[in-house]
Amino acid sequence: MKPRRILVLQPAFLGDVVFASPLTRALSEGFPGAELAVLVRPPAEAIARHLPGVGKVICYDKLGAARGIRGLRAAGRAVKAFAPDLVVSLHASPRTAVLAMLSGAPERLGPAEGLAAGCYTRTLRLAGLPYARRATTLAEALGLSASCALELRLPAPLLEWGRCAVPPRAVAVVAGSEWETKRWPIEHAAALALELRARGFSPVLLGSPSERALCAALNRLAGGSCLDLCGNPVQEALAILSACSAAVGGDSGLLHAARALGIGNVLLFGPTSAAAHLAGPRDRFLSLALACSPCSAHGSRRCPLDHHRCLRDLGPDRVLRVLQELS
Repeated sequence: MKPRRILVLQPAFLGDVVFASPLTRALSEGFPGAELAVLVRPPAEAIARHLPGVGKVICYDKLGAARGIRGLRAAGRAVKAFAPDLVVSLHASPRTAVLAMLSGAPERLGPAEGLAAGCYTRTLRLAGLPYARRATTLAEALGLSASCALELRLPAPLLEWGRCAVPPRAVAVVAGSEWETKRWPIEHAAALALELRARGFSPVLLGSPSERALCAALNRLAGGSCLDLCGNPVQEALAILSACSAAVGGDSGLLHAARALGIGNVLLFGPTSAAAHLAGPRDRFLSLALACSPCSAHGSRRCPLDHHRCLRDLGPDRVLRVLQELS
């Protein structure tokens, strides 16, 4: 029997929710008429609302107001109230597996990795696969056809808002990241912004509210040549990205959102591996491939060797050459 209500679990970071798009697209196309919901953390809600086929978003603030056992039980009640027939999880954590079980869904598909994998009725080994391939592997296990292409679907009014928000030939510069070691040095970003401005482009700074000081410092180094929109809500950042001719930055959620919106992008890899991603036609991955890199699956607060050469030695001239090919 085809499911009537499907729940996808991905309570991780913004980029991880973008990587769920091949799965939600396959589910919505493979089970037309089914109601599709996703469970995410609050920061990723705006991205989740633009995943293909998603009609409902359930927020689980596991690091904030819903922290701990009491919050987990409340989230369990929320997913049970949705009454899913099928739960599919991309997140290999005991807490997420318990949520799948609390949903009461008769069919629960998730990662075999993790201490609570027994909470699923069926598991698959996903560790080591590129993120988009993990999504399609789950879809294919349900008998669905799936493409690894990332996708976010913005409504026409939001696309129009983005076009009005930025000047022509805008290039998004994403200076921040959840993890400090994934940030390209602001000195390099400022030098790139100056070169872009000299070539008739309009550099636009994007980032989270916590990165406002970082972007302000970058703009000072660039002589105020950037349009600083850092701190905008994620919804607005997506609209702004959609109107840019290209985007550049480290391995961050906004850069992966840019990929899913189909704009040209230059993604700079240092502590994390480019092999975890499948490049699309407008994606350009740059890495120095140092012997010490990658050193982390997700990034870290500081370089284990205290030199951060993986991104410090990746200069703006090389990035500019690749950007010019895309724009």
